[in-house]
Amino acid sequence: MQDKKTLRRLLLAERAAYTTEEITVMSNKISANLQQMQQIRSAKSIMGYLAYGKELSLDDFMEEALLNKQEVCVP
Repeated sequence: MQDKKTLRRLLLAERAAYTTEEITVMSNKISANLQQMQQIRSAKSIMGYLAYGKELSLDDFMEEALLNKQEVCVP
């Protein structure tokens, strides 16, 4: 088993290798899956994050939540 630092380094390298197109496709899939969840649709508040660098973006998901009059909280 790899230690935490090694695993983190490997995962960050893998994420850094994604193309912008791959990130967009994965972000869209995650947003669509979240929007279909009953727990999400019925929630009054949604927690999210603002993507940094090559992190997957939840922007579309959070915008949709705001349009649905849900409170969106980010750190």
